[in-house]
Amino acid sequence: MDSIGNDEDTSYGGVVRADTTGGPLASSSTFAIGFGLILFLLLIHFTHSLVMKIRSDTTFYS
Repeated sequence: MDSIGNDEDTSYGGVVRADTTGGPLASSSTFAIGFGLILFLLLIHFTHSLVMKIRSDTTFYS
């Protein structure tokens, strides 16, 4: 909140309006958060499909 350095109403408002005041640093941080979230969801998807493939190949639960 204080790392950006602009005095806004709330902390959420500062995060939202950080594109116009903070410059490329705030937009790149939001991009990094979204990119990490997408990578995390892809990792969950691939591990889940791998676990289901291993379960279907082996006869553990039959």
